Amino acid sequence: MTCTNCHDPHGSKNSSDGTERFRILKNSVEPYDGGALVATNSVFGQDADWPGAKNYTQSGYKSGISGFCEGCHTNYKTSVGTKADPTITGVYEANDGQGSKTRYRHPIDTALSTGDATTGNGKTILANLTEATHTELPVEQSGSYGAIAATDTVACVTCHQAHGGAATMTGSAMVSPANSTTLLRLNNRGVCQDCHQR
Repeated sequence: MTCTNCHDPHGSKNSSDGTERFRILKNSVEPYDGGALVATNSVFGQDADWPGAKNYTQSGYKSGISGFCEGCHTNYKTSVGTKADPTITGVYEANDGQGSKTRYRHPIDTALSTGDATTGNGKTILANLTEATHTELPVEQSGSYGAIAATDTVACVTCHQAHGGAATMTGSAMVSPANSTTLLRLNNRGVCQDCHQR
């Protein structure tokens, strides 16, 4: 896999309005067309400790990033059962040597308000995400960027970093068959605890 599997070095445009695509991502990823990706770059600001430091931008996601990821990660498009509809089995072959079986995947493109009413600590997901102790993870915000709201949605990039990171997994966090970080943002699957605190 190389940079050009996802990025077009010559730039790309959204077919819907002709604007430049976020981070020069390709218009489609084989074999699946990821559709329109709507994102922006919001100014992150200068580091006060480093006078004259570069003014980097922080990604701001509006919609479509999960569809782009599904261009290659096609197994994650398979529906899984939820409290709202437990009849969906989520049985499929993931080509991981485990055969066709029920898979448990976190739903994506789902509003934060659709999660459990309360988590293990007795608070809603939204309450957990707005506490000062919360590690800020990116969510898709269809409105203006800022404080997390109930209408914001969970996307693949909420938990995973496309280019990897410094997170480590030890003990029971080393889940097979990958036995790796699976590009998660926080150590020992801490991304789960960010919303679903015990």
